[in-house]
Amino acid sequence: MPKNNHLYRIVEQFIETASKCRIEPFGSGLINDTFRVELLELGGSMLLQRLNHYVFHQPAAVMANIQLIADHLNRQGYQSVILQPILTRHGELLHVDIEGNHWRMFPFFENTTSIDRAIDPEQVYVAGRAYGEFAHALAGLDAKTAGIVETIPGFHDSVNRLTFFEETLVSGIADRLTEAAEEVNTMKANQHLFYYISELPLPNRITHNDTKINNVLFEKQTGTVCGVIDWDTIMPGTILSDFGDMVRTMAPTYDENHTNIAEIDLILPYFEALCQGFLPVVQDFLTSIELKNMVKGAQWIVLEQALRFLTDYLKGDLYYKTTYPQQNLFRTRNQLALYKALKREEAILEGIVLKVLG
Repeated sequence: MPKNNHLYRIVEQFIETASKCRIEPFGSGLINDTFRVELLELGGSMLLQRLNHYVFHQPAAVMANIQLIADHLNRQGYQSVILQPILTRHGELLHVDIEGNHWRMFPFFENTTSIDRAIDPEQVYVAGRAYGEFAHALAGLDAKTAGIVETIPGFHDSVNRLTFFEETLVSGIADRLTEAAEEVNTMKANQHLFYYISELPLPNRITHNDTKINNVLFEKQTGTVCGVIDWDTIMPGTILSDFGDMVRTMAPTYDENHTNIAEIDLILPYFEALCQGFLPVVQDFLTSIELKNMVKGAQWIVLEQALRFLTDYLKGDLYYKTTYPQQNLFRTRNQLALYKALKREEAILEGIVLKVLG
């Protein structure tokens, strides 16, 4: 790559010896463009990333949140990896290029890897424990006092999303409204869950909001957990959403893109492993209301995701990327099947939670 390449000029904003490095694309993320910057003279590597400001409309606020979280975890003596932003040579968290793109840099964690799906309960257990330890480390940080802001307003405001959905039933694509009639009726029949969650007296906590297993770093050789990454969606919220999204992404038989809906189910040993990893770590600071509603939280997040897919399908796939015309409809059906599994097994799941909590 020539030394006058645009990426080298970006790196120069962070590292003076940018000409003595190797820059290569890294990872397969769908939102941000990521590059590994190998420092040939100084040794080691950094991670350069273009933050997608079309998805994150407040890049500066996203980075301010990350910096505040990193500072807090450092003060806490947090033992896992910390996404400490590398400042530009002008002391800024972001560099904005002439095209208006927002660039940032983080340390690169050598000899680590991530996984897209767990292959056994042990992986679910350690991932759940990692998220529990992350939540525990943030439990003493008050969002308002610390200045942690909501970078995606209404991210888990399901009642507001329901209002938008109802508007879409009037303005949506006619053919798609007809095709998705069964899913629309299922959503209407279960919308009471959104109101139930919204009326709970839940504490406003600092939450991760993207608790998939591929946001947990593992050490390549040993498989031990190194820490939690992807802090872009950290903001005030409820612990129920973080637990719910772990259940949604770690405990099903298949992920949200699987199209054989009859095969979508809940893997009970994975759910139990998740509870065993996560709940004992957070139990001491959660309220009785939170602990009592963990299973409801999982149902809520799965149903909310179905609502998001369905609304996007009816509007013409404006938000989620698709590779075929019915993909968001199949994603909706997938999530509704998982929701029904969570409802069907509710008594068993509640029993598992109670057993883990002792």
